[in-house]
Amino acid sequence: MGFTIEDLADGVLVRVLDARLDAAQAIRFKDRLREVVARDGPRIVLDLSRVEFMDSSGLGAILAIRRGLPETHRLEVAALGRPGYLNLGHGADLGKETGTEKSVDALREHTWAMLDEAWAAGVRVFDAARSYGRAEEFLGGWLGARGHAPGTLTVGSKWGYTYVADWRSDAPVHEVKDHSLATLDRQWPETLAALGRAPDLYLIHSATLETGVLDDERVLARLADLGTQGVRVGLSTSGPRQAETLRRALATRVNGACPFRAVQATWNLLEPSAGAALAEAHAAGWTVVVKEGVANGRLTARGLTGGGDVPAPLAAEAGRLGV
Repeated sequence: MGFTIEDLADGVLVRVLDARLDAAQAIRFKDRLREVVARDGPRIVLDLSRVEFMDSSGLGAILAIRRGLPETHRLEVAALGRPGYLNLGHGADLGKETGTEKSVDALREHTWAMLDEAWAAGVRVFDAARSYGRAEEFLGGWLGARGHAPGTLTVGSKWGYTYVADWRSDAPVHEVKDHSLATLDRQWPETLAALGRAPDLYLIHSATLETGVLDDERVLARLADLGTQGVRVGLSTSGPRQAETLRRALATRVNGACPFRAVQATWNLLEPSAGAALAEAHAAGWTVVVKEGVANGRLTARGLTGGGDVPAPLAAEAGRLGV
């Protein structure tokens, strides 16, 4: 198992060079990555852009490293691209055997079919972001083709990351984070053009205390201005400090009023730490959207590692509910 290590300002970038991360490689990969964790940090960015196949053993190795990190360290999985994503079984879901499943046209068709199924099932909230490849474009095209007018559903999007992979799963960098006013002013009209309408929700993408976006008076003033135009502005959160970030946003003021009225946060049975802060946001009248509710597929019938290893209490509850 080969990989290179590059220094970052606050840690290291580990770029995996092999095309496969499977049972034959997982143990050695885990051991070598543990050596990196012990030596470097506090931030370990794992670039899997060259990995074309990962089985449950490979994913299990990554999860084992993540669970074993000291509190001062964090592991980020980067550069999986929008044609590929780290959901259990994602490649099979897209029909990997066809060889054409990741073309723009194929994924547009796949996306529209998924959206049709969701609409038929009663789903009326749809989320995208500037960094989700062509997600806004696909969603906007579907909205226009199906005639779903504003007011009949809720459309959300996010700004702050720029997608730079040009639809290549092997790109060295897939997205760039920048919460500056320049990025906001550039991405807002791009979102309008792609969706063909203003989103109902417009969120800072993965706001953290470290980026300083919640202290940037110019960005906050611009978001407050969008709020006066009928857009419900807010933030999405991620990482171990979600609750702290959300509470800072709740306390933020522009001309005496909080500019934020919405939050999208990770919450699931494996990561419930933001629960109390989300309840506070709901009590304040915010729109609260839960993301990663099934933990990237780990809380589905695929199990924690993709091998069907569903925890017994979860399986029992699913059986009781018939899901």
